[in-house]
Amino acid sequence: IPSLSIISGTSTAVADTCGRLTGDRNQLFADIDWHEAEKLRCQTKVKEAEEWAAEVFKESPAHREKVLLIITDGKIQDKDELGPAGTTLAAAGVKVFGILLRRQAAVTTTDIANLVTLKEVVSNPKETHALSLQVDEALAIMDGFCDPNSPFGTYITQGGS
Repeated sequence: IPSLSIISGTSTAVADTCGRLTGDRNQLFADIDWHEAEKLRCQTKVKEAEEWAAEVFKESPAHREKVLLIITDGKIQDKDELGPAGTTLAAAGVKVFGILLRRQAAVTTTDIANLVTLKEVVSNPKETHALSLQVDEALAIMDGFCDPNSPFGTYITQGGS
């Protein structure tokens, strides 16, 4: 079972879990609902959240896969500031995945540009570690996150990079 941390925007609004996910689907949805309500200045910044995740993963048992999922609906604004946090996560063996939530089925030029910035902060192979999805598609991916037949699960459960 992998250690999993999900970050979104600049907040870590996971209630009463000290920053650790319980695996409870309702908790995940409550966190997403909170972020949708807050809108956090309409900017996606992940530096603080990646630093926080690096601290959380320090306590994760060495034998467990470490996985970080970044969910965004926009451009990563602070990608150029992630050097130390990204290096720390990589050194700890954390696999970073990302989902860009699209509002429409059609992919816009803005969606394409936002996906480019997301790919800059995920692990390799970047083409498969960052996905552009509509909300319903993202929920299906998250439901099967660790399924070895899912887009991310193949890298998590089989030790793929």
